[in-house]
Amino acid sequence: TKSRLASGNKSKIVPAHPEFQETEETKIEDIESGAEDGEGENVGDVDDTIPVNNKSEAPLPASTKKNEESTYRKSMKELESLVDSMKNSPAVSIISSAKKGKQAKTDLSVAERITPRTTPRNTPKRPVVEDKLESQVIWLDPEEQRNREALALKLSMETPDLGSIDFSDNMTAAFETTTAADSAAAVPRIFTATSNVDEKKAKEIIDLLGGEFTTTIDPENIPTHVIAAKVSRSERLLQCVAAGRWLLHTSYLEDSKTAGRWLQEEKYELGNPANNFIDLTAQSTDSKMCKAARRIRQQVANGSSGIYSGMRTYVALPKQGPFIRLLQAGGGTVVKECNNETIKTLTHVICENRHFNLIEGKVKQLIDLNIPVHTPIYLNDYLTSETKPVVDGYVLDEYKNLQKERERKKNETGSTRKRSFL
Repeated sequence: TKSRLASGNKSKIVPAHPEFQETEETKIEDIESGAEDGEGENVGDVDDTIPVNNKSEAPLPASTKKNEESTYRKSMKELESLVDSMKNSPAVSIISSAKKGKQAKTDLSVAERITPRTTPRNTPKRPVVEDKLESQVIWLDPEEQRNREALALKLSMETPDLGSIDFSDNMTAAFETTTAADSAAAVPRIFTATSNVDEKKAKEIIDLLGGEFTTTIDPENIPTHVIAAKVSRSERLLQCVAAGRWLLHTSYLEDSKTAGRWLQEEKYELGNPANNFIDLTAQSTDSKMCKAARRIRQQVANGSSGIYSGMRTYVALPKQGPFIRLLQAGGGTVVKECNNETIKTLTHVICENRHFNLIEGKVKQLIDLNIPVHTPIYLNDYLTSETKPVVDGYVLDEYKNLQKERERKKNETGSTRKRSFL
C-alpha cells in the first residue's frame, strides 16, 4: 500500500507530444475567445507551474531528476518557439489590431463623455501656399493714368475744419454753407469755353477734377458751365446764355485746381456785381451779355421755362440752323413749315428784307392775323435787354409798308360802305 501511495504521489512532467499539440487554427480560436472576454492576457504567457503534491514524496535519484529537468526545459523551449511563430502569423496580427482598435474606441468614447469637445477631432491642416511674385511689364494708358490721378486727388481732399467755424454766432448758416458746397460738388459739370480760352489747358484741369469738356453744343446737350476770358456773341455762348448756364471767369478753373475740388461758382460769375471781372455799369455788349447770363440763370433756377418760352416762330431764312437752335435753347418752339394750318399758331416770323420773297405769298394772312415779321436782331435784344423790347421797332420795312397799305385799303373800303349806306 505504501509503495502504491508513494508511486501515486510522484510529480511527473509530461513532455509535449505531437499527438497532443494543438493546431494553429485551434490556437487562433482560443486567442479570439480570450480577446473577447477581455482577459488581456498575453498569448505567450504559459502556466509553467508544476503541480506538486503537498504530501511527502520519496527522493528521486539524482540522474533521474536531472533527466526530467532536461526534458522539461526542452519542452518549454519548444512551446515558446511555437507561441512565437503563432504571434507572427497573419491571423493573430489581425486579431491583435482589432483588439487595439476596439480598446482605442472605448478610450476615446470615455474621453468624449468626460471632456467637452471644443474643436474638431480631426482638423485638416491647410497647405501653406507661398505667394509667388512675378515681375511684369505693364503699359499704362495715359487717359487711364489721368483718371487715376483725378480719383486720388478727390480722395485726398480734406474735410472742412469745424474748429475754425464760430458756432456761437450762426450754427445753422455754417452747416448750410457746408451743405451747399457738398451739393455743388455732386452736380455733374460739363464745360465749354469761348474762343479766347486755351482749350487744351482748360480740358486738362476739367478732366483732373472729374468734369467733362465739350465743343459740340445742341439744344438737347447744352453744357452747364461756360469759361470765358472775354465775352463774345458766338452761337455757342448765346445758346448757353439763353439756357441759363453759368458764365464764369477763367480763374475758376485755376482756383478749383489749387483747392483740389470744384469751388462754388457765385464768386466767379462774370455777371456778379460783387466781383471786378468786368465793368457792369458800362452799356457795352460785354456787360449786357454778362448781366443777361446771370439774370436768366437765376430765372431758370427759380422755375422759369426759358427766355423764349411762349414764342412760336417760323424762321424764313436760307440759313435757319443758328436761329432755330438759339430759340430751342431758350425754351421756344420752332415751326418748320408755314402753311394754312400752322400759320394760325404763329406768334413771330423771323426774316430779312433781302429774303422777303420767302414769305411774300403769306403776307396778307400774316397781316390779317397781326403776326409781326421782324429781323433776327430782335432775338439778340430780347435775350440781353432787362426789359422786353417793343417788336414794332424790329419789323421789316417792306412788311411795314404792306401793312400800312393793307390798313389804308381797309379804311377806304369802310368809308365807302358808310357813304353808300347814308
